[in-house]
Amino acid sequence: PAFWDELPQVFAALDQDQARRASLALLPAYPPGLAIHVKLFGPLPPYQSQRLQALKAERDGDLQSVLHHWRSCADLLAQDTADPDNRLMAALVLRHLARLLAENPPPWFVEARAEDLLADSLQLDPDDRDTYLQLAKLRQQEGDDKDYYQWVERAVRQFPDDPQVLLTAVETATARKAYKKAAGFAARVLELDPINSKARNILINSHLAHARKQIRAGKYALAGKE
Repeated sequence: PAFWDELPQVFAALDQDQARRASLALLPAYPPGLAIHVKLFGPLPPYQSQRLQALKAERDGDLQSVLHHWRSCADLLAQDTADPDNRLMAALVLRHLARLLAENPPPWFVEARAEDLLADSLQLDPDDRDTYLQLAKLRQQEGDDKDYYQWVERAVRQFPDDPQVLLTAVETATARKAYKKAAGFAARVLELDPINSKARNILINSHLAHARKQIRAGKYALAGKE
């Protein structure tokens, strides 16, 4: 409260943009300061207004309002093309909301799902590796193998030289008994990181598993090649 009482003096000591930023940063912790902020800097832009309401809803534990106001924040940012960073900010808002949903399972009447929000965030920012892997993991946990495999494949297409993505692809291929494919991914990891012992073990075991598969099929020459 003391800060808000002295805000006019702070405003005089700083330039207008610095003072406005300081005020915005403190508003979530002290909502009564809004009246002074508006008096000094004018009405809040729609995004900042929604952001404050979203943060208040988080403190109050009102998940339905949290979803509404953060989603509004993301929509406002995505629609504002004046700043090229707005799409990234919108994606980060959606990922924050997905984390909240994952940590606080919503009541039955709330239809939003963490995986839908994460997928929407990739439409705005398609270069976040961890979001692809998180989506793959969520689909795997829900027993949806088809979507799980598809998200891993999308990650490989987007990040073909990322060892973590390639090792995830190895696990997926092994689960599908596609040992030749798993060996190919493991070999690529070793090209990028020659001392990766996990990839080396996977590569050996994948070749052995594929050889056993060939033996069961009576293809002894191919098994010997493996």
